[in-house]
Parts: sequence; structure tokens; C-alpha cells
Amino acid sequence: MKLRSLFLSLLIASSALADQTRTIPNAMKMDFPWDPVSMDFPAGTFTGDTVVKTGDELRPVQIEKTEVDGKAIDRAWFMATVKAQPSLNVTFAAGKVDSPLVVRRDGSAITVENGLSTIRLVDYSAMDVAGKTLAETPHWLAGVRVGNGTWDGRAWFDGSSVLKGATTTIVAQGPVFVDVKIVYEFADNHPDGQTLAQPIQMGKQTFRYKPGELPRETIARDSHRYELMIRVMVNDPWIEVGERYHLPRDKSVKDFGVHQYHLHFGQQAAGVPDGNIAPGQSLPIDTVMWTRWFEWDSFGGNNALQFVEARARPTQKGRPFAMVRARWNQGGGGAQDFFLTSGGKDGSADAAA
Repeated sequence: MKLRSLFLSLLIASSALADQTRTIPNAMKMDFPWDPVSMDFPAGTFTGDTVVKTGDELRPVQIEKTEVDGKAIDRAWFMATVKAQPSLNVTFAAGKVDSPLVVRRDGSAITVENGLSTIRLVDYSAMDVAGKTLAETPHWLAGVRVGNGTWDGRAWFDGSSVLKGATTTIVAQGPVFVDVKIVYEFADNHPDGQTLAQPIQMGKQTFRYKPGELPRETIARDSHRYELMIRVMVNDPWIEVGERYHLPRDKSVKDFGVHQYHLHFGQQAAGVPDGNIAPGQSLPIDTVMWTRWFEWDSFGGNNALQFVEARARPTQKGRPFAMVRARWNQGGGGAQDFFLTSGGKDGSADAAA
């Protein structure tokens, strides 16, 4: 029995993860204070809880089981802090550290807390939307808040296409990220064979693409399709949303006659439905920080950060501050990255807001 116990102990010890060190190159010597990083390892490298040492700190690692060119791999995700230096060595080891990433189901909502903010998503699996038009269906965003502050993020759809159903599924959950997939099924959908489409891929992936080649997968050629993935990462101010859709033109929608949705943050305004946000609640937003792409009628000038008050301006002519559309249009509008915050250009702008 003693010899067998000794052999079993050695077997368990040999299956534990041996420390592995990898290098993050930073040839431009840029400063990345909190950046999601993923690295690929042979399948089976990680068999339990894993941590990564970045600098003097231990951080959690989340393993995604996936394939590359038909070969199974372990993809290790973690958050890295890379200072303005040529490279950073990180070491993976067996272990566990606490993560503030928490998922809760509350009635018809899924709530994800990441340590900085909380996002509330509609759980369509807990409600019946069959027979409703898109405009009658609650938007997937049920609210966002920073810390323990007030909820904001009023959202609503435009469109007359009728739904057959919708689902909300948590497809990945761990100490580094949570992925939630939402799929809308339309009653008036008419499939016509199959087509190739770019898959919804979360996180940084383009560096894995082959030169001049985008990844493709075969899907049904639907006349009506809308699906999305939301990724929330630990202690990250960014909430990633990837969408894939094909919907017909809709004459019932004013302005551009397309299915669309709206997001409204800040003080309540006329014509904006409350949705899942209590009347009177909003984040204390008074400033927009952005780098201009084109400002309605003016091109250029994208080399400096702009500060404007978070209120409608005459140049908008009643249009939203940012309009993000899937194709070029002559309707005016457009935006790159922008931040809704408070404090103004000369004040102590609160990035968390």
C-alpha cells in the first residue's frame, strides 16, 4: 500500500502545470495599463486553476478550449499591464486568485459585475416575445452602472419585423471574462440556402488572421437575422459587443428606413423611453471626449482629443451625436471611439463615469 500511495502521489505531481514563461513584445514601447492578452498552448497544458505572474502581481487566467487549423489548443486569457518597455515576461503557474467578476440571474435579467461597472442584460429565455415586432421587444441592454451608482443606458429598437422567439445564453464564464450570446429568431424569415460569413470573435483576434484572408464559416442565408455576443472582462472599462445581422429595409422607420436601435445616456430627454431604467435615474454625464472623424460637414482634424458639452448642438440638426451604421450613407453622422464622462476639458474628468 505504501508503494502504491507513493506512485499515486508522484503521478498527481507530474500532471500539475509546470511554470511556463512567455514574452509579450512591445517594440513601440507603448504603455498598456490594463490590456486583454491571449496566448495559445498545446491542448491539455492546463488542467486546473491557473494564474499568471505579470510584474510583481498574480492575476487569474481563463482557459478557452478551441481549435486552430483543425488542431485542439488551450488559449490562455489574462489581463496584462505593459509599461513603456521593449517587452514583458509573464509566467503561468498552477494556482488561484480571487476575481471580482460575478454573474447573477434576477428574474428576466442577467447581471454581470466586473469590479468597475455592472451591465444588466435582458434574459429572453425568461420571457415570451413571440408575435412582437422588433420595436415592441425590450432591447437587450437593460442598463449599466459604475460602481454602486445609478443605472443608465436607455435603449430601444426600431423596426416592424415580427419575432418568433429570442434566447440569451451564457456561453463562457470564468475569472477573466464572461461571454453572453443573444439570438433573435424572426417569424418572417425566409432562408435561401447557405452562405459564408465572418464569425463573431471576441477579444483581439486580427493578429491571428492570415495575410489578406478573413476567417469564414458557413451559415444559413437568412432574410432576417440578428445575433450578438457581449464580452465583459474583469476590471475592464470596455464592454465588447460583436453583432451579425441581415435585415430588410423597413419603411415604417423614419429617416433612413432601416431596422436600428438607439442608446441614450445622461439626463432624460423627450421621446426617450425609460425601458428598464427608473424614471429620473441617469449617470452624471456632462462631457463628451472624442477624436473627430468627421463632424457632420467637416472632414479632417483627427489628431487631437475634442471636448464638448454632452448636449445637442446646432450642427447635429436633431440627429444623434454618434450614428454607427453598417454601410456608407449620405445621411450624415458617424463616430469613432468616444467617452461619455464628466468634468469638462479643464476639470477633473471622471473617466469612470
